[in-house]
Amino acid sequence: MADEQKLDAALEQGDQLQLNADEQRADPALDEMLLDQGLNSHRSAPELDADLELRELCAHHEVHELRAYIELHEMQELDALMEILADLELDTDVQRAHHQLQGLEAALEVFADLELDADRNQRAHQDLQELRTAQEIG
Repeated sequence: MADEQKLDAALEQGDQLQLNADEQRADPALDEMLLDQGLNSHRSAPELDADLELRELCAHHEVHELRAYIELHEMQELDALMEILADLELDTDVQRAHHQLQGLEAALEVFADLELDADRNQRAHQDLQELRTAQEIG
């Protein structure tokens, strides 16, 4: 409705310019130019609206692309941090296993020493019994 009114106004303006030109016997090229300007001003209004809508769509699309880029970048950072955390946990597990292994090795050494002591005590006890038996016989 508003576009029709603008078109009517532009046509009336063009007609008026044409009438003025005929009455004043002005330059026909100037009259034609003024008529074109009136029509072009009406034609450019919808084009400007379309350009504005296109710009809004482009801006909206750019915002979505920027958000997607930011989310992707954040996800990549999160993935990198998760890998670092997994490596640290693995390192911690390896260190824990190493300490446990050292503890087991130390316990085995103590156990081996106790076995040696028990064997020595048993031999010493047997030697002592053999000596007693030999003394009793002898």
